[in-house]
Amino acid sequence: MHRPLFGLLLLFLVSGCQKSDTETLTRLGRKLADRGHTALTDLRCRVGIDLDWKPAPSEPSLDERVRLRLRYDRDLAEIPLEIKLHGTEVELLGKVRNPDHKRRAVELAESTRGVEIVTDHIQVDEPMPEPPPMPEQKMDNIG
Repeated sequence: MHRPLFGLLLLFLVSGCQKSDTETLTRLGRKLADRGHTALTDLRCRVGIDLDWKPAPSEPSLDERVRLRLRYDRDLAEIPLEIKLHGTEVELLGKVRNPDHKRRAVELAESTRGVEIVTDHIQVDEPMPEPPPMPEQKMDNIG
């Protein structure tokens, strides 16, 4: 069955295409689709399982695009930021280590395709500064 089909395809490629060929190709495509559907239905009946499959989504959702950009950024990968989506508005929540991380997270969200507004509720969790060293006290030798 495959050889005649392959031969027909090869003949088609060698001979070229004319305007009248579109109807012939349309009929051929419909016949092939019908035969494929019939073969698949027959296979389902013989095997007894459902072979329906759903293709993966072609593009991630807006919140997933923002989440991926934040996750794959070298500096922000380990920081758990929460993303809330309101239409095309993205709200960022969480704590970061320094102002540079906050600025980077907002930049990434704003530059994501489909995002129109970014609401920044990220807190900077700066470490407490170390107290200044105690002045040394000199002890005079008594005695």
